Amino acid sequence: IVGPSGFEFRTKMIVCDNSQTRVGDRVYVTCCIDSSGRNVAALIPAALSSLSASAGDWYAGTIARVHGQNDCTILFQPGFE
Repeated sequence: IVGPSGFEFRTKMIVCDNSQTRVGDRVYVTCCIDSSGRNVAALIPAALSSLSASAGDWYAGTIARVHGQNDCTILFQPGFE
């Protein structure tokens, strides 16, 4: 993911659940296996991540809006823990 900091983009390449995903949650890029068994990179909110965020972990930004299951708008503001 590249671009100027501060822009928003809508994506369905995120693993999220309406009940656990909140506006303002940080999102991390993580390797996943999709329904076809392929390795893909997807965004994972911190609350659903199996990774424990630690100093030096890079995040892509925060969730600006949850539209539905696996459908969010992300505010791209990358940084490190």
